Amino acid sequence: VRRLGAGPFVAELQLVRTLRPPPSAGFVGATTSAPPPYDAASDSFAVGPHRLQLRERASRLRPAGGAGAWDVYHNISPADIRGHFLLLPDVASPAGRRPQRLLPDDCADLAEMALTLRPPGRTALCYNGVGAGASQNRIHVHVWPNRDYAVRSAGRAVGTRALALAIEEEERVTVEALDYPCCAMRLVAASAEPLGRALAAVLSAISNLPHNVCLFNRASDEECVPGIKIEAYIFVRSRESSVFCSGR
Repeated sequence: VRRLGAGPFVAELQLVRTLRPPPSAGFVGATTSAPPPYDAASDSFAVGPHRLQLRERASRLRPAGGAGAWDVYHNISPADIRGHFLLLPDVASPAGRRPQRLLPDDCADLAEMALTLRPPGRTALCYNGVGAGASQNRIHVHVWPNRDYAVRSAGRAVGTRALALAIEEEERVTVEALDYPCCAMRLVAASAEPLGRALAAVLSAISNLPHNVCLFNRASDEECVPGIKIEAYIFVRSRESSVFCSGR
């Protein structure tokens, strides 16, 4: 519990998720990332006490070349005193009312937004798929402060080599399998368009396996090549929780 006082007033933040809406139908125990059909009547972002209309929109982002805007709202569960936001395609548009699954256009938009985040390296865009931490069946992404995630310093998996994919003549994406406790891949590029296309291709290849995606940016570490690099990490999971933790 964290308490803050100002004169006769006290604000108390209890670090429990009592404000969390119940999971969407079919999400509990899911072993595939294929979401059930979108159901407007049970969309907690649009109906009920947690609906976004009751919160002030924090911002609106328009990725360059994107099909539409993305809305940013403060998240209330879990709350993070350093900042935690929800990122959703235009809340008022019917095109944004769809299941929790990244489409190729979403990958392109996320890559563009990751490229333009400032200051570099301070923010993470995180997508949780069905069976991999997601609880609500409406397309959304989390925006967190960068927590110095261990995966960012992970080396290449033993016995593997990095692949350099040429998307266009001068646009390359480096793809690596990582030495990490779960199946993890890292994509790195200097431009949003090729990274978005490579990310969409990887997600298509893993099909319906539960997965998470995190995107960051960083200053280029190449000599004489100033600029920003985008990093995308894809985690492929066999199940959301261990059988040894069942019922706990």
